[in-house]
Amino acid sequence: MADWYTPEWHPDTKVITSEKGFTTNEIAIEFLRHYIAHSNASPHSEEWKLLLMDNHGSHDTPAFLQLALENKILPYPLIPHLTHCMQPLDVGIFQPYKHWHDVAIKEALASLDIEYGLRSFLRDLNWVREQTFKKSTIRSAFRKSGMWPPNSKECISQLKTFNPPKKQEDPYSLPVLPRTPQKAMEVEATIGKWEEKVEELISSPSRPEWQSFCKGTRQVLTHSQLQESELLVHQKRRQEDLERKVNKRRVVYRKDGPITGREVAARIADIRRKEEEKAAREQAKTMKKLLSVEKKAKYREGVEARKQERARIKKVKELTKAKQDIPPELRDPIPDPEAIWKAEQAVLQAEQATRDKELEEEDITFVCDTQGDPNLTQGDGFKSQQDYIPLPSGVGWDEHSESDSDTSCSDDYDSENDYSWHGRKA
Repeated sequence: MADWYTPEWHPDTKVITSEKGFTTNEIAIEFLRHYIAHSNASPHSEEWKLLLMDNHGSHDTPAFLQLALENKILPYPLIPHLTHCMQPLDVGIFQPYKHWHDVAIKEALASLDIEYGLRSFLRDLNWVREQTFKKSTIRSAFRKSGMWPPNSKECISQLKTFNPPKKQEDPYSLPVLPRTPQKAMEVEATIGKWEEKVEELISSPSRPEWQSFCKGTRQVLTHSQLQESELLVHQKRRQEDLERKVNKRRVVYRKDGPITGREVAARIADIRRKEEEKAAREQAKTMKKLLSVEKKAKYREGVEARKQERARIKKVKELTKAKQDIPPELRDPIPDPEAIWKAEQAVLQAEQATRDKELEEEDITFVCDTQGDPNLTQGDGFKSQQDYIPLPSGVGWDEHSESDSDTSCSDDYDSENDYSWHGRKA
């Protein structure tokens, strides 16, 4: 579930999963608790709250009803099979909700987010809700559904909109005119019907042209039928793939109960911290390996250099003993690459230790004030007035002198002349 988290989540967003992917009695209880927490409902509330709901079984359990009534919430189930015209969500909320959701999908596709999955939906959910649940939209939904102000005529008008009366056929109506062909097969049948009738009426010079037209039309119709059949096959395969993807979708179930956006953010931060520590360990391991390879290479170079240096010294001694001139190339000693490398590494380690020590140390200014100096204000070096914390009344500085001799102050301490000292905390 942590993979679903995005920075767009509201901290109080709560995600609940079930074992089979459907709502349960436990999820209904969690929803009611969430509603109580964010609607200021409690047993001590002065006014009751009305909760409109459908007739789902999870809304009619004793635990749900008891929790609602204990917090002065009156559950009001709507009439069965009439939620499409009585429930404010169905009447005036879901349509703009779908509109803004469609806008979010189009913007995601424009940003090359081709796979608009569950994570993308949860990312855009807060923005879609902000665009949908506006005060004017909510009031309009309650008014159109007849819930508030109570108006049965509004509900009946919605019922007529969704279920218009069927038109009765007039037995004295005129016969239906010939219907225009809509499919290739109908066009082909119509051509076969009129081919023989028209062929007898046209002249001999025009008859071959008419026959060629009919033949070409049949070929075009056959080709279009094949294309239509291939299109239907591809559409059917695509539909089967989508259904297979939905049926094979793994149901995400969290046994530890609901999780909020704040908890997910903390978990993501912990995961990132562990990833950074792991990356640091991997980097240190790689550097150690590279250092070992370089050390071995310098060792081999040092062995060869020391060998050449011994040969040079031996040659110089022989020439000196024979009282011969020493060539310029034998006068300078051959440097040892291993010794030079070790010296450089020692310098680098010392510099790194110094930098680490500077990072660990933090400059702190300690203010000793036993008199409660009122002149210490924000302008005396404090970033804010909250940084100045006086000693509690009745507590002398001598009580602390035994535990920390470096910070002891005498009873005749003068805060106006000398009120601060600087220290460093490692």
